Amino acid sequence: MGFSPKIKVQALVASARHCCACHKAARRNIEVHHIIPYYISNDNSFENAIPLCFDCHSAAGHYNNKEPKGNKYSLEELRKHRDNWYKIVAEGKAKYFDIEEYNKRYLPVFQSIDKVTNKSFSELFSNNLVAFTQAEQDEIERIFRRLILNNSALIKGEPAIGKTVYALKIAQKFKESNYAVLYHSFKYHKFSANEIVESLNNMRDENILFIIDDCHLDIENASKIKYYFANNNSPSCFLFLSRNISNHLDFSNTFNSNFFDEFKNSSLDLGVIRMSKKIETIIKKYKKYYISKNSRQYYVGNNSKIIKHVGDNLIALKAYLILWENEETLSKIGKERMLEEFYQRQYLKFNKETINCLNIYLSLYSFEIPFETIPKFENETLKLEKDGIIFRYNSTLYFEHSKTANLYLESYYKYSTERVDKKFDTLEAFIDSNLKQYLKFFKNDEYPDNTHHLITHFLSKGKKYSDFLNKGIENILLKYYSKCDVNETLVFINRVSIYAPELFNYYFKKLILESKISKKILNNEMFSFYYASYRRNLKPTGNDYIKELFHYNEICNFFNNSNLTGFRQGIAFLFNLGEQNLALKLLQDSDNNSILSKIYRSNISEISHFFNSLHKINEIRGLELMNELIKSGTFYEELKGMSTNIINLSELIGAINRYSFDLLKLFSKKYQINSEKISEGINYLNIRFFLNNFQLYFELYPLSTFKILLFIEDEAYINLSKKIVKYDNKSYKHITILFIGSHYKNIGEAREVLLDDMIENMEKVRSSFDFNQYVKILYLMSNYYDMTGFVNEVDKQKQNVLKQKIGNLKDLSKVNESIMLLDKILPGQNKVFSKWLQKNRKH
Repeated sequence: MGFSPKIKVQALVASARHCCACHKAARRNIEVHHIIPYYISNDNSFENAIPLCFDCHSAAGHYNNKEPKGNKYSLEELRKHRDNWYKIVAEGKAKYFDIEEYNKRYLPVFQSIDKVTNKSFSELFSNNLVAFTQAEQDEIERIFRRLILNNSALIKGEPAIGKTVYALKIAQKFKESNYAVLYHSFKYHKFSANEIVESLNNMRDENILFIIDDCHLDIENASKIKYYFANNNSPSCFLFLSRNISNHLDFSNTFNSNFFDEFKNSSLDLGVIRMSKKIETIIKKYKKYYISKNSRQYYVGNNSKIIKHVGDNLIALKAYLILWENEETLSKIGKERMLEEFYQRQYLKFNKETINCLNIYLSLYSFEIPFETIPKFENETLKLEKDGIIFRYNSTLYFEHSKTANLYLESYYKYSTERVDKKFDTLEAFIDSNLKQYLKFFKNDEYPDNTHHLITHFLSKGKKYSDFLNKGIENILLKYYSKCDVNETLVFINRVSIYAPELFNYYFKKLILESKISKKILNNEMFSFYYASYRRNLKPTGNDYIKELFHYNEICNFFNNSNLTGFRQGIAFLFNLGEQNLALKLLQDSDNNSILSKIYRSNISEISHFFNSLHKINEIRGLELMNELIKSGTFYEELKGMSTNIINLSELIGAINRYSFDLLKLFSKKYQINSEKISEGINYLNIRFFLNNFQLYFELYPLSTFKILLFIEDEAYINLSKKIVKYDNKSYKHITILFIGSHYKNIGEAREVLLDDMIENMEKVRSSFDFNQYVKILYLMSNYYDMTGFVNEVDKQKQNVLKQKIGNLKDLSKVNESIMLLDKILPGQNKVFSKWLQKNRKH
């Protein structure tokens, strides 16, 4: 019997995931070992636990006294090794990762959390003003344990609800456990997905907590990090932070799943936290702090009034609390007073130039768009940074929070005596003017990195922001997109086709047809997709410009030059647009060798998507290509260099099987899977990809499939076993597979849950097929396990239910077969059920 998760976490933290015997940074390759074996001591306490690397664990547990070699570990020696190492860790003398040294040699994608957290957060912690209810403290402890054991967790919630403070509290616990804590936000668009992945590859084997912030801005790459780096053989942990977003935006195309769903038991949704209780707790902390600091009384007053003013905005609460230090009663401070005081405190200390600079930056960050120093305002920017109003991440600048920016702008718009001579009727018009100014200040210099992000963001906001393109800055846009990456230009024009179709012809002509690199753009490997997308977006507006612009031969060239993704999406867009004839003709006229070469340059997941899409559009053409691909030796050579995991391999096997099982069998003969590698990424969330295709895997790779069952981590079996009843009609199949695996891995906890679920699943028998499948699973399980106790339990608890269901089933042959199988498991069942059936069968 093993240690409880709580004891494991305690031991792993105390050792900083180092071996207590040899002091090696064992990281993921570590076991929590019983000093005195459990079968002797029955002791699963912290005192009987010692973390050891695999080598030392093997030496400690498997010494042969009959043929002794070397000196075995004594119990006393193990205890002393452990106690000495725990002391070294507790004193902070264990060496761990140095991010500063790393960033000197590699791209500085990640920063130390200490460099990212600003002064205001530091003051909150140092003055003990960070307040958590008991329920929140319990959640923090739960997420901490989950991170240590499972490597990943998620904190999500609305803006300004406290996600960062939660993350910092968890980071504090990791620091105390000798982990480095590093930070990256997706709002910093400086680094590409490949650069982030490369950076993580270089650091994954260190004791590091990675905080990945603003995941809602890039669900696709957040999903990649989660899949490729979390839950693997690595000691690093990943804490993801995200705003709540709608389900369709949460979806990852690469992994065909919702990002938030990947954290079923390892997430903290701040939306369920009682904000009124939290605000009360924070206010109590500040009251105690102010009384101690100023030696006078402070009164809260009407709590409901404060909650009404603040809502769930902790940034606004902070503004009220700052004012409270010089007031008596908190609830007497109204919103008008708070905004006026905020304006006077934050703006009156600056000159006109600094205020102009500040408002431009604020307008950007009110939409969570980070920014660069405006060349004209270098001195003003340095002053704002020195005063702790803006913060720097490499060359990128940002504010504490977008709601902080909103508070500044609201107070300025309401109380500034100038407010640009009241030229703006609304705050939105004032912000719009500032955004235009930001770009205009760069027109004689290099444009900032966030230009593309800024433009596409505002285009997506609708008609009132599409005017942004043709009122004073069109020349700036033309200059910028004529110099930037081709893909950025194509994305920009795509946005125009959606949100400002009346301007599409102008920008397409200027940026593509009249461009010095027009040929390069039209030959871009994704242009076929964008061409189809432009046609789709413009069709409802009656704009036929793009449709009539190119001849068929030119369109063929777009698709011939495309990669597999561009080809697939372009064909699918045209087909779904109602232009099936054009889509089918392009597909038919495309040379097989040309399409196969696209496949060889692609990846497993995209190949699966391509053939699944083709199956819907033209199954015969798809089969023709699939047949040629499977028989091609080049395909298997290229597969060796492609990244393989349980998800994309399951997708590929499913795609091939959709066309022909004979082709799938041929594929399995030519392509051998690496069982250990495939099982490495399987956890209790994505194990369904393996379970759903288990029968196929077993038919194709019987030995490798069984090995995968044994390689899957115990926790995947246990966690999924507890959730298996939710799989409904698939439960029978999944229970059997998990049961066999847990039997051979000797996971008692999973096996007991699965046996209980088999009784529970009796309620789901709805047909003779269900009953037959159910009993076949019982029979299969009886080959691995003594089923007497289970069937007796069925006798006692549910036999009448089962009899009633059998009596209602129509297919007597399958019912009789099922009863015979029951009889093989426990002799006598045939007599019991057959006799009852003769009396009670309903016709």
